[in-house]
Amino acid sequence: MARSVGHNAIMNVSLVASNALATMITVPYVSRVLTVAGNGSVSFAQSTANWFQVFCTIGVASYAVRECARVRDDRNKLSILTLELLVVIGVCSAVSLSEFAAANCFIPAFRSNGVLMWIFLANAFLTAFGVEWFYQATEDYDYIVIRSIVIKVVAVALIVLFVKTPEDYILYGLLLALGTSANNIFNIVRLVRLIQLPQGFGIRDLHPIRHLKALSYFTIMNISTSMYLSFDTILLSMLAPGNYQTGLYQLAAKLKTLILTAITAIVNVITPRLSYLTKDGISGKYTSLLRLSFSFLLTFSLAIGAYMIVYAEPMVVFISSKRFLDAVPSVRIAGAIIFIVSVANILGPLILIPNNREKIFSIACLTAMPASLILNVLLDGRYGAIGASIALACTELVSLLVQIWACRKELRSIVTVKLLAKSIIPSAAASAASLAYLEFGPTPSAFMTLLVGTAIFGLVWVIGLLTVQEPTAMLVLRKFLPERGKHVNHRNNSGEERA
Repeated sequence: MARSVGHNAIMNVSLVASNALATMITVPYVSRVLTVAGNGSVSFAQSTANWFQVFCTIGVASYAVRECARVRDDRNKLSILTLELLVVIGVCSAVSLSEFAAANCFIPAFRSNGVLMWIFLANAFLTAFGVEWFYQATEDYDYIVIRSIVIKVVAVALIVLFVKTPEDYILYGLLLALGTSANNIFNIVRLVRLIQLPQGFGIRDLHPIRHLKALSYFTIMNISTSMYLSFDTILLSMLAPGNYQTGLYQLAAKLKTLILTAITAIVNVITPRLSYLTKDGISGKYTSLLRLSFSFLLTFSLAIGAYMIVYAEPMVVFISSKRFLDAVPSVRIAGAIIFIVSVANILGPLILIPNNREKIFSIACLTAMPASLILNVLLDGRYGAIGASIALACTELVSLLVQIWACRKELRSIVTVKLLAKSIIPSAAASAASLAYLEFGPTPSAFMTLLVGTAIFGLVWVIGLLTVQEPTAMLVLRKFLPERGKHVNHRNNSGEERA
């Protein structure tokens, strides 16, 4: 029996938080111990391996989550599907990693980092066959999170204990790779016990070619998204004088990425459940969960975006220093981008993909590529970090508009003026209260401003949610205060159901 979506979301966000904590521990430590060149060698080998790894899986992960979720109640069908996808991965990995191995032998830059390159080649191989998508599709998040956290703790401990001198950069690369590979090894060993093939099954019963058409669209999505998301930094570095504007932009980009990672973690646990609910066509449970997911993601992203816009200045000063004050406009634009991307995450992963409309999703991603290239060329050189931020916001908006048009029928069935008002009013009230505090209240330091400001924003936002009876807030209220729940709106009860 699958756990509730709420439980899975909490577990997945916990995993994201643990990964962020591990990074906060290891990066400063390794930066002090290793030389810049040593760090650079590890990063170069890891980044190169990641590129080859993309072509090992060619979009299998997203596709596999949807397809495996639909047949997870039939162990035989799930096992056959898993093997077919592994055959596809095997063929693609043989081609991609053979090219990686040849590059390690003949390209001087690769040969000079030979040991690290071979370490991360092995890691790419294990990651390609790591079948994390199988456990996501079956919603086995307890296993995923517990396994990942335990291995992460061990890996961090080993790095701190054994990486002691600048000459240990190869050992650091090995431990970094093992931290990922160990997860994949556990996955593979556990998968062997879960595979259950029907009696008389033979290799001729596998039909991996039937997946290639859909996989081609997922591949287009992954490659086009990676490309248009890299245009901003690359073109800003090329067109803006010096590295000052790039440094400002990276501060805003890191804040945006951190928040979007948490939002994506929530989306990732909803996608398999919605895919499961569409196995026999659109159902009432699907519509109820989609409506609740839309309300939550819209409400949450609006609040985060508004908070970043209002408190951008003290955030920048607290995280960096007053030397980065010129990054404030980019951070504010990043708040708007978070909202745009969050809405896109509702339409693409939660509507288009579960309903076999990945072709439309790939078109939306492809449309964003020329938009990103043109806008960055026009804006980056003249406006620097602000130009790159505007270019990314407009690019994401172009992709979003294509998805809105494609999902207009579904949006009519789940979105109402009342629902939008319940999402907008709490954030508007919290923003107004925060602006009043910044204008008239004491702001002795960036830290105290954020501390008091966060309390004000959060308190007014929560009060606003309860006042307008926002669906997600009411669901949480009924969970923890059942007596109070008897007197509130019960129209979202179906959102609590477990599929």
